Amino acid sequence: VARFYAAELVHAIEHMHMLGVIHRDLKPENILLNSERHILITDFGSAKLLPQPPLLPGEVNLLTLNEDV
Repeated sequence: VARFYAAELVHAIEHMHMLGVIHRDLKPENILLNSERHILITDFGSAKLLPQPPLLPGEVNLLTLNEDV
């Protein structure tokens, strides 16, 4: 059970980071369970939004595509 919730937490943090969201106040009180027993991360009041989120897997950065040419 602990391994399942650890994996869900890691997946959620990775997803937030790919979207350019840094939580900055992640603690047990800010991790809830929904009715299907999956985690929900709350309290984004101190979150930082990156101006340009990192690329999602499979995306191509068109600005650096032709740098090797």
